[in-house]
Amino acid sequence: MSRIAIVTGANQGLGFALAEGLAQRLAPGDVVYLTGRDPARVRAAVARIARARARVAGELLDVRDGAAVTAFAGGIAARHGGVDIVFSNAAARLASATPWAELVSPFVETNNLGTTRILRALGPLLRPGGRLLSWPATSARSAGCRPICTRASTPMRSAWTTSTARCWPGATRSSKGAPTRRAGPTGSTSRPRWARSRRSASPRASAGPPTSATAS
Repeated sequence: MSRIAIVTGANQGLGFALAEGLAQRLAPGDVVYLTGRDPARVRAAVARIARARARVAGELLDVRDGAAVTAFAGGIAARHGGVDIVFSNAAARLASATPWAELVSPFVETNNLGTTRILRALGPLLRPGGRLLSWPATSARSAGCRPICTRASTPMRSAWTTSTARCWPGATRSSKGAPTRRAGPTGSTSRPRWARSRRSASPRASAGPPTSATAS
């Protein structure tokens, strides 16, 4: 069975690099969907992919449009029956020269609601062993955390990063650089055993969950 990969916000930067890397590493017969909201830029990005083994298909997708995301997911289901790899990478950037009031709406619609739409529409299509990775680089860096990677079968609350500097949803950096958990709905501020201070935890307790969530 062919493997199906999708990258949102893939016509430049990190998204393009992810799409190109998948195209080079997946097998002939597999398909990588390179998506973006500008048709001309999507076509140009597909043409720039070098040394592709898998087939690269450019698709128009604006994650700010809920109906468009739903229709895209429906098309994937109809053509392939499911998906194996999803990189939710689309993000709106903050520009210092633009008034904050004008940035809030596109930022929230893309980075927050757009990511949620992708999770809800494509999450149910993941095949066994599939991976859906959210890479909200802008919001993660503003909180002092690295981007997170989540396993398809793992709840968001137990997500971990690909680096040893782990963060989890709602985490911030303390003055010493260690993640500090904010109180959740139940008021609990306890951290996972593997996230405790090295001074107070044994090597086994601080080892943490596996850090490899790389698509292969």
